[in-house]
Amino acid sequence: MTLLKWYVVAPLSSERILTMSFIEGTKILSTPATRSDPKRVARLGLYTLMKMIFEDGFVHADLHPGNIFITPDDKLALLDLGLVGELDEPHRKAFSRFFAAWAQRDGDAMAHIMYSLSESANRPRDPEAFERYRAAIIEFVGRYWGYRLGQVQVGKVLLDMLGILRRHRVRVNPSFTIVNIAIAVTEGIGKQLDGEQTLLSQWRPALQDGLARTGVVSLLADAEVGMAFYGDLFRPSGHLLAVGDPHYRASDVEPGFETELLLEWWKAAAAAEPQVVAPGADTLARTPGSAQAALRALSHSKFFGGLALRSLVFDLKQVRRYLTDPELRAACQSRVIRLISSETQVVVGHSLGSVVAYEALAALNADGAGATSKDGRGHRVRALVTLGSPLGIRNLVFDRLQPPPDGGCGVWPGGPDLAWTNVVDAGDVVALVKDLRSAFGGQVDGYVVHNGVHAHDARAYLTDRLTGTAIAAGLR
Repeated sequence: MTLLKWYVVAPLSSERILTMSFIEGTKILSTPATRSDPKRVARLGLYTLMKMIFEDGFVHADLHPGNIFITPDDKLALLDLGLVGELDEPHRKAFSRFFAAWAQRDGDAMAHIMYSLSESANRPRDPEAFERYRAAIIEFVGRYWGYRLGQVQVGKVLLDMLGILRRHRVRVNPSFTIVNIAIAVTEGIGKQLDGEQTLLSQWRPALQDGLARTGVVSLLADAEVGMAFYGDLFRPSGHLLAVGDPHYRASDVEPGFETELLLEWWKAAAAAEPQVVAPGADTLARTPGSAQAALRALSHSKFFGGLALRSLVFDLKQVRRYLTDPELRAACQSRVIRLISSETQVVVGHSLGSVVAYEALAALNADGAGATSKDGRGHRVRALVTLGSPLGIRNLVFDRLQPPPDGGCGVWPGGPDLAWTNVVDAGDVVALVKDLRSAFGGQVDGYVVHNGVHAHDARAYLTDRLTGTAIAAGLR
């Protein structure tokens, strides 16, 4: 695969209008509909971005999925250069030093490089103010350094960095922002192309790390771990996710389920983070402005702050769709059920996946439910491990479960020997109810862990010793 070159139609272009040659192709998020390998597409995209920044000095800063096509002859085409940044040689070298310093965990060098690129470099330096700024950058680097690219949201990392610059009044050079926009958008598109094998390659090492912390010497073979993937079921053809989410606004948050869940997230974030203003009586009254007020408040949250507004609204709609769309719900559960056999010993579910896993196991275990595993024998799962789970949220999630709760208590999803362990981070806002015993009975073992800034990250949960202990117990 190579990059397709296009040309400007000069007679139809001016200082205010850019007309480019027509490109026939398929939007990048529809890669499965082409013969292109998604991993090759992602690698070429990364190479192209690095070449623009470090070699050409000409950066396309509007690389959302609608501007990246795959042509019928398997080439990558970048469209619409209405937003670009130019980097001269000194700036290209500065960016090279900046990323090299990041790789070496040299926050001091990063702080000096960013300062030299800012307008502040032309003013007298306040030593105390600069030292506070330098310390903040060093702390920032220590917080994120060491994680693999797949373990972090690059967009959130860059937003955090820009937040430090803003708080310390270091006015960053516009070229720095342009490059960061390009990196964040490209990273978001790359994660959109993930499927079950990609996700499994990220989860498996974290799972092995958690087991290793329990003293388990013999690690799981690749064939012993499966991934039930159903993200594609939430991806309508021709629409965009993550960086390319549908362009939702606060007004798109629907009354009822979506508004209720959003307000619950807001209350939980305000209780956990002092910088998030708590909702007042007017917003809790579900006024028309409640969603807008909630989204504005959540933008100050460490947990939600890295999410674009449209992404946060899309997440609300995804949860609602699963719980209210019977066909989608059945399709998601069938992906899980197909993986379960008489040999399956442990099922791990994270976030909304914990709801899908619970319902799939409960369906398999129910008499006369008609659900069977792939060998037709129900299930013999010995351990259910839920991570960052919203299962205990009354009215919104718990009371909508299938099979429905009986007398205020959730149906047990297995036989008497099933061990259920629920692991939650104290700051995980998605898991509003930390203790599931009141909803599902005292048989549920609950543990609170501390994932730091990655409160809801599945890999942070998986690497914890308590998670590893629960999984190891099911494998014995």
